[in-house]
Amino acid sequence: MAAIAVSAVAACTSALPDVPLQRRSVDGGDVPDLGGSADAQGIVDGGVSIDVGGVIDAPAELDGDAAKPEDIHDDSATSCGPCSLPHANPVCSEGVCRVGTCAAGYGDCDLASANGCETSLVTATGCGACRRACSPDNAVGTCALGSCRVASCLPGFGDCDARAENGCESPLSRPTSCGACRATCAPANAMASCATQSCAIVGCAPGFEDCDGSVANGCEARLDTTEHCGTCTARCSFANATPACVSGRCAIASCGVGFGDCDRDVRNGCELPLDTLTDCGACGSSCRPAHATASCVGSRCAIAACEAGFGDCDSDVSTGCEAPLDGRANCGVCGRVCVAGLTCRGGVCAPEQRSCVTPTAYGCGVVEIVGGTFAMGISSAQAAALQISSSEGQPQQPMITVGGFAVDSHEVSVGRFRRYWEAGHPAPAGPVVYPGGSFPEALVVTEPRSGGGSDCNWTRDPGPIERHPMNCVSWSTAQAFCVWDGGRLPTEAEWEYVATGRVLAGLPTPRSFPWGNDPLDTEVPIRCDREQWLSSCPGADGQQTLPVGSFPAIGGVYDMAGNAYEWAADRFQSYNFTGCWGGGPRTNPLCADASGSGILRVIRGAPFYRVDVAVSAWRTAIPPSSEFGFRCVRTR
Repeated sequence: MAAIAVSAVAACTSALPDVPLQRRSVDGGDVPDLGGSADAQGIVDGGVSIDVGGVIDAPAELDGDAAKPEDIHDDSATSCGPCSLPHANPVCSEGVCRVGTCAAGYGDCDLASANGCETSLVTATGCGACRRACSPDNAVGTCALGSCRVASCLPGFGDCDARAENGCESPLSRPTSCGACRATCAPANAMASCATQSCAIVGCAPGFEDCDGSVANGCEARLDTTEHCGTCTARCSFANATPACVSGRCAIASCGVGFGDCDRDVRNGCELPLDTLTDCGACGSSCRPAHATASCVGSRCAIAACEAGFGDCDSDVSTGCEAPLDGRANCGVCGRVCVAGLTCRGGVCAPEQRSCVTPTAYGCGVVEIVGGTFAMGISSAQAAALQISSSEGQPQQPMITVGGFAVDSHEVSVGRFRRYWEAGHPAPAGPVVYPGGSFPEALVVTEPRSGGGSDCNWTRDPGPIERHPMNCVSWSTAQAFCVWDGGRLPTEAEWEYVATGRVLAGLPTPRSFPWGNDPLDTEVPIRCDREQWLSSCPGADGQQTLPVGSFPAIGGVYDMAGNAYEWAADRFQSYNFTGCWGGGPRTNPLCADASGSGILRVIRGAPFYRVDVAVSAWRTAIPPSSEFGFRCVRTR
């Protein structure tokens, strides 16, 4: 039998409802009731299959000719009697009530017309169509109005693109979606992790720290600030100071005005006020100016008052009250200058020689001597030229240097000594200091032997020879007078330098006598035109001495030869004695060695009676208790 094409009956079968088939007679034969779905095959004309649109494909043996399409027809609805199906709009086909269309939200998923549209199409297993499951990835689905939607995401996932077909497609442990869609995990200055779906800081960039524990602002704290210096809890704050953070450690940037970090301990800040005498304006800046009472005002050292006898003449606090007010430049007060011939005594300009009423009084005055270097003593050539066989001035001492000083222009007169005596003839309380040493022994003052001109010029009361040189004075008394008068006895080197060592215009240097190298005439009668020689050169008053300054001055200095022997300060030692002399270079020599012949002292400036004692290099040893004249010098 030939098969009848499905297309020939498509119009009929496509409209057939899914109802049980009943056996019907076709050309005297019966079509069996297949009891299946709307798909059924009928056997026509000896076994031809007819597709009726159902699932069941049942062949039927039909007698006679094959079934014709017109033999399959729908009945009217009324032929089915009452036709009502659940959730469906029914149709009556061949007397059978079948599903026409389903109500919204329902479907005929079992193709059985009897139960109508039995399946709800808003469930997870059938959403919008039969057997269309609603189970989106990584999510709990829900069917709404026939559309599958995401009801909720499984833990750790998110529906970040809002597309139900791919479910919750985004893991929420990524830096770009951390715990929620588009929740970025990138805290500032930090290394972060989203392993637990919560953004966490696992490390900070160098120099930063998460000090507030908030992931939102990351590692928000710089560790080079005074609030967080090196660590979150290290806050830089110091007393009286501006703090700083240097290389992760607290430091002091600057101290407050008037304070200093004097112990270099940052913990206590700038701990010291800088208004004390030990720390004035700066740590360790002592405010103790010399000879002054100081104060520290506004962190600046100031002089509140000067010690008695001192003045702040340069207005420089660093030098304190630097100026003694008993000097010639500042006498009593700063800037009061004592002119030549005057000195400052008791804050008042007075004659430099205390024993002089005025600088120009008879026998008064000093001569300034510029220091220098010379050969002390007399050379063999000089001795031969003068026909001197021996002298205490040998061997000559080369390279003897003396500093500057002032020398009395005259030998001390009787009148000058009398003023000392009448002033109480005091002895100095301490040692007598020289540029080259000192004499520490105490001085004993004794009254000179009286004579009135026979051999000693001193008298208890003023007499006619007050202008004559004072003689018959012990070494100790002469030294005490010079200290009281403002000076001291000259050293041997100073005395000889004045007489023959210093350079004077018109005179040879060195020279044998104060006036040059020409000796005096020793023939009688002696001319007595350069020095006084005891009774051989009697003066107008008939005395063995002449008034001081009777002969012309040599370089401003009188009587360096004759009139009176003069004390020198030194102890006597031979020029071969290395402890004081010995022929080597010496500066400001002072022989204070008391060993051997050092118990004796030295006199200079002998009166003329032999050529060898008249030379300025002549020296001899005398017990200090002996009686001679003297002049004084002053250290400059």
